[in-house]
Amino acid sequence: GTLCVVDIVPREWTEDELETLRELSASVESEIELIAAAERERDHARMFQTMIQASPLSVIVIDTDGRVELWNEASEAIFGWTSAEVLGYPLPIIPEHKLNECQRICDAVGDGSVFRCVDTYRAKGEDANGEKRTVHVNVSAVSLHRYDGHSDRILLIIDDVSQSHADTLERERLFRELQKEKALLSEMDERKNRFLALLAHELRNPLTPIGNAVDLLRFAAKDPSQVNEISTVLESQVRQLVRLIDDLMDVSRITRGRIDLQRETVSIHDVVANSCRAVESLCNEMGHELIRRTNPQQPLHVHGDYVRLTQVVTNLLNNACKYTPPSGRIEISCGQVDGQVKIAVKDNGVGIPPEHRKGIFEMFTQVDETLKDSRGGLGIGLTLVKQLVELHGGKVSLVDSDDTSTGSEFRIQLPRLDAKPNEPKTVVEDDEPKQRFRVLVVDDVPAIAKMFTMLVGAMGHEVHSAPSAPEGIELARELRPDIVFSDICMPDMDGYELARQFRGLSELDSSMLIAMTGNGQPEDIRMAMEAGFDRHVTKPASVQRLREIFQELDVRRGRK
Repeated sequence: GTLCVVDIVPREWTEDELETLRELSASVESEIELIAAAERERDHARMFQTMIQASPLSVIVIDTDGRVELWNEASEAIFGWTSAEVLGYPLPIIPEHKLNECQRICDAVGDGSVFRCVDTYRAKGEDANGEKRTVHVNVSAVSLHRYDGHSDRILLIIDDVSQSHADTLERERLFRELQKEKALLSEMDERKNRFLALLAHELRNPLTPIGNAVDLLRFAAKDPSQVNEISTVLESQVRQLVRLIDDLMDVSRITRGRIDLQRETVSIHDVVANSCRAVESLCNEMGHELIRRTNPQQPLHVHGDYVRLTQVVTNLLNNACKYTPPSGRIEISCGQVDGQVKIAVKDNGVGIPPEHRKGIFEMFTQVDETLKDSRGGLGIGLTLVKQLVELHGGKVSLVDSDDTSTGSEFRIQLPRLDAKPNEPKTVVEDDEPKQRFRVLVVDDVPAIAKMFTMLVGAMGHEVHSAPSAPEGIELARELRPDIVFSDICMPDMDGYELARQFRGLSELDSSMLIAMTGNGQPEDIRMAMEAGFDRHVTKPASVQRLREIFQELDVRRGRK
């Protein structure tokens, strides 16, 4: 710029005056530069303030005593306090359990270092659960130096990472759940493999003596006593196979909600008595003392399925027998407490170690998972017990005991019913039918058809067989049989269609039609009845069941 000095009277300037003017010009120029510099500083300050306020990051300045000197809008948005609430006051975001946090930051940045941390700081207000609100933040701090190099302030740059932290926690949670599910699936897969190995073992157990018995029959044809002994072995092993299959089918039905309880008024005394009879031979075989502690004078009734409740108690007694060394003691008791019927089965056997108790009612769980001992069964008995008891509105539990040497005790609780019981369940042997019937067997499996026709023939009846449903219908029209046993699952025409066509033939109106199949679920029975069958029998049919059917036919024909 230019400095002009004007005098109203023309004159010549002296050297001293000119020097003074030069000094004045330099002074004015210096002042102008200072003013410009100050304006630039103000521009920079305004720009810096705008940047701070526009920043998405929390920008806070505190003095060495922790008092707030700067608090931008992002700080207000993140922590909830306005600048008017915090300026001049101690920094409010420090958690109560970290009151020395400001001092820690001051010490960390004192030598010019940058302080960094990821932590949880306080925020204003409460969360949805009524707890003090917190924010997960990423903190950076540096000291601010004055022109003389002295540091008396600290700049905090804070980023709200709550969402990413929550996302990380959620990922970690999902990962843990995934690992847990993976471990569970791995365990279930291992259980499945152990179960399949055990199933093969359990099936081989009865099949081995059955195979041996078949071979022995070739040598024992002339020795009736040996034939009877072999027959007894075959019968017991077949029953064992049937029990294994029945347990598997029961678990399948219950798991899919396909089991129907035939509810009635049931006497628990009858259930206990029949269950004890069911395990009596096993107890005798192992030399166990079976003690029944009941009071028949005290009525104990429930509204339930007699057969299923007997199955529950029998399973518990069977387990007690199997897991108790020879000459042991098995106790069963029943009573009532607080409107509940309680049944307890106790033994002095090997007991259940604490590490096995938690999953004792889970599928395929066994205390001893080795295959050295066949007493364990398939590991589904207690699962069946639990599911059947719960279907009755009750619960079953294993009594805790630190001393496994004292054996095990299982307790069942069922809702008590104040009512008179139905007649006790007893099995009455029917007399042999007085007439010889003409029987037709329809089955596409030659071995099944042959053995069944031989069995029925041995019972004194005239027996014929057909390998398919169409041939069965033709043979029935020719023979006019008194009773027809038909399989269901056959090629070309199944048993249902056979029954429908059979019922359309007037010449066969008097014939009794029996569905005999390996499918024994309620839905299978319903479909058989709807197709026209008179009865449904699950394979293999026992001699006793066949006697009952022939006796019923006797009654229907009025020949008794």
